[in-house]
Amino acid sequence: MLSDFAGTKAAIPLVAALVACCVLAEACRRPRQAFTVTEVALPWLTLPPLILLAVSLVHPAYVERYIVFCLPALALLCAAGLASLARLVAAASGGRRVPWLAWAPSAVLAAAMAVLLAGPQQSIRLTSARPDNLRAVSAIVAANDRPGDAVIYLPSEARVVSMGYPAAFRRLRDIALARSPVASATLTGVQVPAAALPGRFAGVRRTWLVSWRDEKVARRARATGRADLLTLLSGMRLIRQWTVRSVVLRLYEARPR
Repeated sequence: MLSDFAGTKAAIPLVAALVACCVLAEACRRPRQAFTVTEVALPWLTLPPLILLAVSLVHPAYVERYIVFCLPALALLCAAGLASLARLVAAASGGRRVPWLAWAPSAVLAAAMAVLLAGPQQSIRLTSARPDNLRAVSAIVAANDRPGDAVIYLPSEARVVSMGYPAAFRRLRDIALARSPVASATLTGVQVPAAALPGRFAGVRRTWLVSWRDEKVARRARATGRADLLTLLSGMRLIRQWTVRSVVLRLYEARPR
């Protein structure tokens, strides 16, 4: 968490020093405003992760993306630390004689931070930095689908795989979808009841199964009460399988009579 918030492990000491500079400067000069940057930003930065981590000792609740909203607080504290350093230099004799010199240390530190973060900022924007590659998944479907192919997402949340590059998935018939995400005002739509599935599956010769790599499909189906979806596939045979990082694509075909 500290490394990700600072941007890189090498930047942790610099970021921590700037935060400390802000906190100490405001504690010493006691500004007159109703709320200082420290009073607003420090609880904003620290309380959400600490609370989630504490709760997670009893029940898992912490995921880093839940506290991304704390990052602006860290930016405010660092900016206030740079400003506090400039005021400190300006108060010294050299800063009074040469006004622009007051901002020189802060400018150097800001430049150093930019250098430290340039590489990590570039690397996290590469395709390899993602746990998935939805473009590659869509390309596989586009290269191997046929007219009349159906698709099953298990669990239903795996339907988000089709939303990054949806063109190829639009050609597949989502037989388990009763209402689309737009129509139902939900993220992944509403599933049809089990009794309606056989009628929708009639005449299907090939079916795509989209699932997550780190989950056992059969176990997940039983846990979510959707074992009926796997029952539909029991009369088909697996002809191809692709694993693209976190996504597994399986292509089934009806057995010849």
